[in-house]
Formats: sequence, structure tokens, C-alpha cells
Amino acid sequence: MRRSWLSAGVVLGAVGAVAALLTTADVAPSRVPGANVRLISGPTGELAVSPTGSFLVATDLEPTTAAADSTLTIKNQTAHPVRLRVDARPVTPDLDHDLVVDVTDHGETILSERLGALRAHDIPVVLASGETRPLGVAVRLRTGASGFEGASVDVPFVIEAVRADA
Repeated sequence: MRRSWLSAGVVLGAVGAVAALLTTADVAPSRVPGANVRLISGPTGELAVSPTGSFLVATDLEPTTAAADSTLTIKNQTAHPVRLRVDARPVTPDLDHDLVVDVTDHGETILSERLGALRAHDIPVVLASGETRPLGVAVRLRTGASGFEGASVDVPFVIEAVRADA
């Protein structure tokens, strides 16, 4: 009886070893993940912004993937007309040169800039007192981007009001 248990153990061990070799031989190398980006918005006091919080989340971005997009609705809460300015300051600079942010107004691109250049950047939008306007926001990796693999960046995306009649 003892000999049959020993034989069964040897056979099962050999089968397990062969199965392990066969399964590892066919496994493809793991793919490196693309970039992960999260744009975060909030009200400024002069402007109501909707939605607030994480409004655009892009996962596994690569230069060959389509842009991820969302819409921000901006309302002028002041008694005077205001021009809009975008200020995006990522928590880490990992994608400053490779991530492109596009802003559209009524389907027309009014801003297309690398993330690192979006520091107090004026956009050609003027809102009258009480006016509300939806703006499209999209992110994509530029063609030829490198070093983005596995990067994960949170970006406070602030729309600021600048008095237009001053």
C-alpha cells in the first residue's frame, strides 16, 4: 500500500511539472500599461462648474488610442462679463510634455496645448453675467510620446474668471 501511494505521488508530481512547463511556455510577455490621467474640477466662487470632482478619467492611454473626453459646464456668477482662463497644474510632472489637452467651444477647438504649458492660459471665451456655457475637454498622448508607460497623473483643472470689461 505504501509503495502504491509513493508511485501515485511520483506520477502526480511529474504530471504537475509537465503541466506547469506547458502553461508557462505559451504565456505571452505581459504588456506595459499606458498612462492614467484624472482631471479634477471645482467651483472658483466667480464661476459655477459642473460636474465637480473627477470629471475626466482616462486609463491606459497610448499615442495610438483615441482621446478621452468629457464636458464641463461653466456659469458666470458675477455681475459683469468675464473671460476664461485655464490653469492645470498636475500633482506630478510625469506627462507635462506628452499629454495634450484640447478644449472645444460649440465643437470648435479653442485650445490644444501640452499639459505643461497650461499655466494661466487664456481661452477665447467671454461669458456675460449669468451666462452658462458647456466646454468640451479631451486628453490624448501626442504622437511620438515616450516614457508615459505606467504613469498616473491627477490634474487639478481650474477654469478661472478674468473681468472682461476691465
